[in-house]
Amino acid sequence: MLHDGIQTNEVGRFLLIPFLRQLGVTSLAGQLGLKSQGIPVLKDVLLWTNLLVSGKKRASKVGDLTDPGIAVSSGLPVLPDQSHLHRFLKRPATNRADRFIRAIGHRQYRIGQVNGDIISFDSHLIPYHGKTDIQKDVDGKSPVPFKAIKAHAVLDQKYRNPVYLMARYPGKTAVEIGDDLMDASMEIIPDKKILFTMDRWFSVGELLDHIRQKGQRFITLIRRHQKRIREMERIPLESFRKMTDKQGVTSIKTRLRNYNGSIRLVVVEDLTEGIRTYYGYIINDDHLSEEEVIRTYSGRWGIETWFNECSFLGINHLPSIELNEVTMHLGMNLIAYNVISAFRANLGEPFIPMNAETISEKFFKEQALIKLRNDQITVTIYGHRYKEILEPLYDNLDSKLTAKDIDPKIPWLNDHTLKFLFK
Repeated sequence: MLHDGIQTNEVGRFLLIPFLRQLGVTSLAGQLGLKSQGIPVLKDVLLWTNLLVSGKKRASKVGDLTDPGIAVSSGLPVLPDQSHLHRFLKRPATNRADRFIRAIGHRQYRIGQVNGDIISFDSHLIPYHGKTDIQKDVDGKSPVPFKAIKAHAVLDQKYRNPVYLMARYPGKTAVEIGDDLMDASMEIIPDKKILFTMDRWFSVGELLDHIRQKGQRFITLIRRHQKRIREMERIPLESFRKMTDKQGVTSIKTRLRNYNGSIRLVVVEDLTEGIRTYYGYIINDDHLSEEEVIRTYSGRWGIETWFNECSFLGINHLPSIELNEVTMHLGMNLIAYNVISAFRANLGEPFIPMNAETISEKFFKEQALIKLRNDQITVTIYGHRYKEILEPLYDNLDSKLTAKDIDPKIPWLNDHTLKFLFK
């Protein structure tokens, strides 16, 4: 096919190949420890990644595709049927799929796509509408419980890249989930003292004490029960330092049940329309100023934005309710988001703040002719509206990859290299 040439309307699949090489997708696929079942495991990983990047959230969507670009960029002559895609997700055991996700996270850290100084925890309900009786839960948008699988995430606050993803049924406690997320984070980022930012669901003394015992730091919102509110109301008003016309701040020492010793409570006093409200942050770092605590915690909201952004990549579409299959699907989401994020970072401003779907619409759905010429795959892109931005990025690609110690040969495309032309 490449000797004869193909035309595609999905050139983004080829634009992302250098970033798949940077991530080390070949060795990551080997981490799964699976044997080929007709299609090599690497090409299964690539195919799932390319489908998600295209916004095809379900395996059933593969039957609607006629463009050859998705198959060829994955190293395949044609697309397999949806049953093959489902079987691939089912094959790894849950612990094997989890090791795969951890390997992706560690690779991101090694190549500088994750900073690791400050990371956020959060949980997200993926609704399930089938007949199987699984436990119900509630999210922050509706008080009505519904059947769901819970996706738990760790996000790097500096680069807004996910570090680790985990699937569980509802019913696990904050301590159980928090311990798993902390242990995974420390394995992926083994050489830093991490500052964990978490919402009030994780504000449990036992969990926070575990984090302290591991030598790590944390900031959480407090749970505003009546005893805690009365404690904050008893603080003398003169103890508050003005931050704004309506807000003051102070710090006190307090105690938490199941937490060994006293702990710092940063208290914010808000006076709006004559109504005084108190809220606070629990932190085990005495060196951060109150303003730094508030500013650092505000960065945690990026993880909630990330869950919304990943709706485009299919994170809200369950392949099944089997945890091993859902975990493997989260791994595919992690790779898909990573390569879009790396591509976006290379574009620079004003594209870095854009979400994955916008980047896909602006850059990936363009026409190209793909043809093998003299042992090099030439990708000729016609009339791309962002030619001036892309052309210098992809010019002399082999040398740029080699300079980063990345082999420009593409294993799933018969070790050919890529050359991009813009016309």
